[in-house]
Amino acid sequence: MKDTSLKFTVLGSAAGRPTRTRTNASNLISVADCHYLVDCGDGCAQHLYRTGIDRHKIIAIFLSHMHVDHCGGLGQVIQDMQLTHRADDLDIFLPQEAIIPIQNYLNAIYLMPEMLPFQLNLLPIKE
Repeated sequence: MKDTSLKFTVLGSAAGRPTRTRTNASNLISVADCHYLVDCGDGCAQHLYRTGIDRHKIIAIFLSHMHVDHCGGLGQVIQDMQLTHRADDLDIFLPQEAIIPIQNYLNAIYLMPEMLPFQLNLLPIKE
């Protein structure tokens, strides 16, 4: 029988700014052994390590909007996947108006396509 268990993990829940005990918004939805990251606030990569989540099993990242407390950890999460040699494609769904700025940001921090061992797809969120 196929495992279809659903789990919701709060990685970070601080609004606007981190606190001593909480980091910025990041949530993980897990269905069996597949993970979907919803928002990627600062501290997200560290929380993925702490919870023992295999970052290579993250199927997609969804950025609900572009406030820094929801996307400030994206570069570190991608770099972690780069340094641990992720091979599978990664889809990032984000607001249409953010695609070019995020591409430029990733290029500026040396996470351009030719530096990644996986295909990174920036895709617009659709209704």
